[in-house]
Amino acid sequence: VYRDASCNVDTTTISTLLPTGVNDNCDSSPIVSYSDSFTSGSCSGNLNVQRTWTVTDVCGNDASAIQLIYIRDTIRPAFVAPADTVLYMDVSCNADTLTSSIGTASGLTDNCTVSGAMSYVDVVSNQCGGTYSFARVWSLTDDCGNTAVDTQYVQVLDTTAPTFTVPFDLIVYIDSGCSADTAAIVSQAGTVLDEADNCSTGLNAVYANSIDATTSCGSGYVITRTWTLTDDCGNSFSNDQIITVLDTIAPTCIVPVAATVYLDSSCTYDADSSITGAPTGILDNCSDPIPSPTFTDSLSPGSCEGEITITRTWTQEDACGNTRSATQTITVLDTIDPSFTPPADVNYYINSNCDPIT
Repeated sequence: VYRDASCNVDTTTISTLLPTGVNDNCDSSPIVSYSDSFTSGSCSGNLNVQRTWTVTDVCGNDASAIQLIYIRDTIRPAFVAPADTVLYMDVSCNADTLTSSIGTASGLTDNCTVSGAMSYVDVVSNQCGGTYSFARVWSLTDDCGNTAVDTQYVQVLDTTAPTFTVPFDLIVYIDSGCSADTAAIVSQAGTVLDEADNCSTGLNAVYANSIDATTSCGSGYVITRTWTLTDDCGNSFSNDQIITVLDTIAPTCIVPVAATVYLDSSCTYDADSSITGAPTGILDNCSDPIPSPTFTDSLSPGSCEGEITITRTWTQEDACGNTRSATQTITVLDTIDPSFTPPADVNYYINSNCDPIT
């Protein structure tokens, strides 16, 4: 027979039954009786009963037989496993999985004894880098070997992104052929330093370039080099390095030679560039169309009234604001003689004394 949830057992004849086939040669109703003796079983919930049955007739004749009754505890103990939980790796790739942190079993009960020892085993499933999960299988066994099992599921996550030091921003200059030194971009741009992660090792950063020609001028452009480092669990860190390609070469031209212009009869002059000359050999490494030179004049007095010296400053500016200036000297001279009308001719006479007669 088996113990119930309260560790009770029914050993009455209702459960263990009565002898059958009772008869006597003379007594039609012999007396049936029994007595029990008990011995301990293998555990606190088990008990062995030796029941001695006796049948006695009216004449005092009796017969005896033994019934063995085994009382057994087959009910498992009960408990509540700790709640499922999620842990996170720290910066040293450690997670506290001790029961003091994630809990221990509670509510330990058994129908007969609660002296069994609580224990657990972890069944680990690795996933990536510092991320893994495990099933903590808790078990409780009572004195009679009945075992209860419950499982706590624990997920250990690595959510810490790796780190690195991005290379310094870089400026590369366009040459006289309007080409950027791509070798310099490769050699001078450098690579990330101090790659580190809390759990993963052997990581290497990669980059992707995004080129924007709208934020610069002429043939210049800006490369946004986005460096990314991803650990074994997919945690990523990105940082940008800016590579600026600049045109700093000014346009060139040949300024006209010094010129001389002359005042006309109205004391005016014409110093138009069609007369004094315009720049030739106009060049720029990148601009299209090539910027035309413009000029400003600065006047200073000459050696006499009407004459002046013009300092003509020719300036070129390309699309990137690179400028070059050179001067041309223009001398304005007055070479026209003055003019006038002399008085009419006059005849003078002298008298007899040789004196003029007015």
